[in-house]
Amino acid sequence: MGLAGLGASCGVGHAGASAGWPDPAVPFPGAEGRDHFHLALEGIVEGMQYRFRLDDRTTCADPASFWQPHSSDGASVVYDPNRFAWSDHDWRGVPLEQLAIYEVDVGRFTPEGTFDAVIPRLPALRDLG
Repeated sequence: MGLAGLGASCGVGHAGASAGWPDPAVPFPGAEGRDHFHLALEGIVEGMQYRFRLDDRTTCADPASFWQPHSSDGASVVYDPNRFAWSDHDWRGVPLEQLAIYEVDVGRFTPEGTFDAVIPRLPALRDLG
């Protein structure tokens, strides 16, 4: 179920450190009945914090956010993945027979809620099979 399925309206607004919820929230055009939304706004810069607003009362993080530095319950943060300097162009992956897929909520898996805190726990996850 998409966010719009949780309420009659869905919008997005700035969630700065000193701000509550700005009025009005910017609505998603045609949000009803869709599972994924795209909204282009002027003045958005990397590092800006934001939250979704449902039915003009409930706020939540962006479930498709690239960056949640304040846990999955905190504000989402604008991140530009094109700015990352990739250095693994020659990496060819893992053979399928050696591949294991395990989904983990990083924000809840460790007290720190970071990828760095998950790394020491990877051997235990691997041993789960």
